Amino acid sequence: MTLRADFRLRRGSLDLRMDMTAEPGQVTAVLGPNGSGKTTFLRALAGLEAIESGRIEAGGRRLDDPDAGVFIPPSDRSVGLMFQDGLLFPHLSVVDNVAFPLRARHHQGAQAEVVRWIDRLGLKDLTRARPAQLSGGQAQRVALARALAGSPELLLLDEPMASLDASAQLEIRRELAVHLATFSGVAILVTHDPLEAAVLADRVVVLEGGRIIQEGTLEEITARPRSRYVADLAGLNLWRANASGMQAAVGDAVISLGDAGEGQVFVLVHPRSVALYRARPDGSPRNCWQAVVISLEGLGDRVRVEVEGPLKVVAEVTLGSVVALGLRPGEHVWASFKASEVEVYPV
Repeated sequence: MTLRADFRLRRGSLDLRMDMTAEPGQVTAVLGPNGSGKTTFLRALAGLEAIESGRIEAGGRRLDDPDAGVFIPPSDRSVGLMFQDGLLFPHLSVVDNVAFPLRARHHQGAQAEVVRWIDRLGLKDLTRARPAQLSGGQAQRVALARALAGSPELLLLDEPMASLDASAQLEIRRELAVHLATFSGVAILVTHDPLEAAVLADRVVVLEGGRIIQEGTLEEITARPRSRYVADLAGLNLWRANASGMQAAVGDAVISLGDAGEGQVFVLVHPRSVALYRARPDGSPRNCWQAVVISLEGLGDRVRVEVEGPLKVVAEVTLGSVVALGLRPGEHVWASFKASEVEVYPV
């Protein structure tokens, strides 16, 4: 069952325009900042939001097509939906929560299907419990069982680990990985966490301001980010610049390039390529500015240091360098990187 979503939907200030295809057996992660339209996209696929124009098709079946007067209600779509906070019915037991969507669709063999998923997700001892008696991890396992029961063609996961503590996140991520590996339908995972995308997804769609700005594998989009959001996910320095030959202008700052560029380009520098000094370094490297330390963040055995001068730059240095240079917020430093360490590519 191939999913084809090509539509426009406007809600308040959001103008969402989607054009994507997802194949069966494939997990697509939708990444994007708050307000980019990720959850609205899932709600449209589930039939909880009607689109304004375009169409949504699954397996050649039209689910929503305003021009043709087609709208299939949620109860008639083969969809499993899991929200970030579970949204279990508080008055129903675990077994009745899992069974609810199957009974609503008059699913044949619903009882056997419920038992199967309760067993697979380790909920056998909790069948009569109410949601208030469950831990966060247990509640999300119930929500996952409810979404997977009935073998839906389309599985929609909306920030499924966002409300959990670290240990519960690890548990649910492990459960999801197991079941997604054998899921034969189309799975769409909305997340803000690149680790979830790396562990669970085959491909990634980046959504910003209601538009898809990048798609591919996580490695592909982070190798050449096309927005500050993606660059921040990958921990990279990225600037949009106007290039002319061996130089690129970012506002009042001019970056020397290792390769020539022309017109509007992205300029990319890895934080490990940025060196910090207390005094202007000898040799006058071509990209060198005086700056002020804004913040420091531990990253394993390295420290990410954000500095601000003509450009805001992130450097990644050793803890020994932090101590030796006496780096702390408010301190003045010199930041530099070689032209040969600069990657430039068209906007």
